[in-house]
Amino acid sequence: LTEHHLAEHVKRTFSDEDLSAPFASGSTPFDALVILPCSVSTMAKIACGLGDTLLTRAAGVALKERRRLIIGLRETPLSTIALEQAHKLSLAGAVILPLAPPFYHHPKTLEDLAEHFSAKVLSLLDVPTALAWKPEALD
Repeated sequence: LTEHHLAEHVKRTFSDEDLSAPFASGSTPFDALVILPCSVSTMAKIACGLGDTLLTRAAGVALKERRRLIIGLRETPLSTIALEQAHKLSLAGAVILPLAPPFYHHPKTLEDLAEHFSAKVLSLLDVPTALAWKPEALD
């Protein structure tokens, strides 16, 4: 994962102000949207149905079309209002994924933490990864 770069997979980019971009419409298919990191402010806009940017509009499209939406929430602690918004989005089908790295695999480095968190995101997208958590065999 350390030598794997996102830029290698990017075919085209869009400005967040470009509300005419393909993903701003439900008629353009996509499998999933991952917002990583996602601020509480952006989450609030999505929860309230505000599609004033390409990101919030694409998230609204994901919800209305019942496509996978993963929100990597960056803030902590969360106010009651933010928790209510996260709950509302969860009920609508979004996965709320706080940016809290997993420790159950006993990481030794920051790279270990990042790799296992990335593997968690990939597993939510049904992308196989060797780093995904697997239950140990019962004795």
